[in-house]
Amino acid sequence: ATCAGTMWTFFFLISASKSPRNFCSPETTGVAHESLSTQIVIDDAQNLVKQIARAARFFAHESCAQCTQCREGTAWTTKILERIVAGDGTHEDLDTLLEIAENMTGKTICVLSDSCATPVVSGIQKFRGDFEALIKQRKVHMVPAQVA
Repeated sequence: ATCAGTMWTFFFLISASKSPRNFCSPETTGVAHESLSTQIVIDDAQNLVKQIARAARFFAHESCAQCTQCREGTAWTTKILERIVAGDGTHEDLDTLLEIAENMTGKTICVLSDSCATPVVSGIQKFRGDFEALIKQRKVHMVPAQVA
């Protein structure tokens, strides 16, 4: 088995990149094993936006709801991301997600809201094309006319 390959690397507290890497050592990932961070390696065949939505859903579920920014921010972030993944997103949703993330970061008792906001901001900044591709495939919901 080898640790090298082209995969999505998603650092919740650091950054995101798409490049060939050797995931076996901290020298190649830039993350020391002793550091306080989380690294999730996602195969490049996966939908990155869906994975970010899944992470946001986790943080929304884990929120204790004490801080308004976390309670509302994680819930709205999850709703908007799931709407984008479902094919109902708009370009304005990306700006809204960034605004929500700004209001969530550094404004709560713990770092749970920061942990939700960071992958969203990093994902939009570094993989905006993946978000826009889902938005371009937006579904049009036809409303049938009713005959009186």
